[in-house]
Amino acid sequence: MSKSRIGIWSNASLTLKFLAIAVPLTLVVTMTTFALIERERRSGAAQALDDRISKLAEIQGDAISGPVWNFNQTQIDLILEAIVNDPDLIGITVRDERGEPLGRIGLTSGDAVRAQTAQIFRVKDQPEPLLIGDIALHYTQGRLDSAAQQQVQNAILLTAFMALALTVSALVALQYAVRQPLVRFGKAIDAAQETSRYIPVEVTTGDEIGNLAGAYNTLQQKQKSDEAELRRIQDNLETLVEDRTEELKNAIDTLKAREREILRARDDARNALNSLQRTQDRLVQSEKMASLGQLTAGIAHEIKNPLNFVNNFSSLSEELLEELTDIVQACADKIEAEQAEDAIELVETVSGNLHKIQEHGRRADSIVRNMLLHSRSGPTTLQDANINAIVDEALKLSFHSARAEIDGFNIEMISELADGLPPVPCFPQDLSRVFINILSNGMYATHARRTSGEPDYAPVIHVSTRDTGTGTLEVIIEDNGPGMSKSVIEQIFTPFYTTKPAGEGTGLGLSISYDIVVTQHGGDIVVTSTPGSGARFVITLPLTGREDTPPGANKEPTS
Repeated sequence: MSKSRIGIWSNASLTLKFLAIAVPLTLVVTMTTFALIERERRSGAAQALDDRISKLAEIQGDAISGPVWNFNQTQIDLILEAIVNDPDLIGITVRDERGEPLGRIGLTSGDAVRAQTAQIFRVKDQPEPLLIGDIALHYTQGRLDSAAQQQVQNAILLTAFMALALTVSALVALQYAVRQPLVRFGKAIDAAQETSRYIPVEVTTGDEIGNLAGAYNTLQQKQKSDEAELRRIQDNLETLVEDRTEELKNAIDTLKAREREILRARDDARNALNSLQRTQDRLVQSEKMASLGQLTAGIAHEIKNPLNFVNNFSSLSEELLEELTDIVQACADKIEAEQAEDAIELVETVSGNLHKIQEHGRRADSIVRNMLLHSRSGPTTLQDANINAIVDEALKLSFHSARAEIDGFNIEMISELADGLPPVPCFPQDLSRVFINILSNGMYATHARRTSGEPDYAPVIHVSTRDTGTGTLEVIIEDNGPGMSKSVIEQIFTPFYTTKPAGEGTGLGLSISYDIVVTQHGGDIVVTSTPGSGARFVITLPLTGREDTPPGANKEPTS
């Protein structure tokens, strides 16, 4: 198979990289090695200099001991001038045993000046030599530093020349052994990428680069076969994925449909269970309340007859006592005055007792009537009614009833009935009783506050209706009466609980009202009040009526 070469201009990045690495590395290694060697050599030279100056100081100390002992200053100066001629010395100092200077020549101070000192003895070889002074030789390492600097410059030039020679040799070897094969390898790879086809690399060497080129040719051949196999597998995989996707989509649609059916069945079962539970609760409650209503009606009927007997005969007895009083007064002149007064007093006492019997009898009769009214049976089907009409009629009836019972009664009535309210499924007569009970109590409370003597007080009762927007209607009744404490509010719906004086209330009106609203209609009554600020009743009625519920079913109210 013929091999064609596709040439493209190649940059010199490999050469530049080799130069950038090889030259600095060679310089650093060479100069570091030389610096280490030079440091050891200079350290040895400095130690040799120190030893020589120290030995020289000892010799000159022995030589100058005679002139020092004889105080021969001229001879001392001559010896010092001879010594200072040493090229390494820059100064000499001679002192006596007390430290007083005997002679000095040359520079004796400076940052780089060093000194070697030797003691001067009279006769050094005696067992106890006599110390007569010392001599200090001052010197520097300037000559050593100059020699070292010259050697460093020579080493740098030699190192640069060697590095340049090595770099040129390495570049030549790199060009023939590495760069040219790599350039051919790179051209083949670039051509393969541009043409997207297999182009073999010409292998001309048996080294690692030749092995790399052979491995690349083998890899390209295998890649070509693998690409063909991959395309075949990819085609099969795409077909398989499409089939599986369609199957999964169908399965998901089926599962969603089953889920919807299960949710629909669960909701139906839950609604049926709730309806069954409500029906069961209503049946049990209705049965209990029906039995209680029958029992209440029976008891009320049984109490009614003896109660009528008591009321009737108390009235008759009061009339007979009035006649007896007239007879006693007519016969007063025939009996003693004291006895006549006692008789009249006794008659008046009995008459007062009968009056109390009549008063409590009337209250008992009112309770019995309410019990009979509470236990009576009525319609069993809810009727759609206009709540505004029921409220307005109850307001008028309550006002006229209060005017008939209370002399001079008057009150300001404010009515704010919302327009366009939907009809309410209810028992109209029973709801009317609720509104009349609450309105009558409010009017009674405002009248009681007015008669208490509070200045600038004007009775007001406010009635309003509204659609809550949540499937319920609200009827709000407010008065500006004396208000109620928290303890009274907690018991206000309890049967037979009343805040009115004896004979003026039965304690059943609000209890019956609570049963009608909560038990019969599935609504609610909320009372808010504080002493001195009136009372506010909020009656909530659902727009979706409860299933047929006997209106006579009672439920004991809770606080």
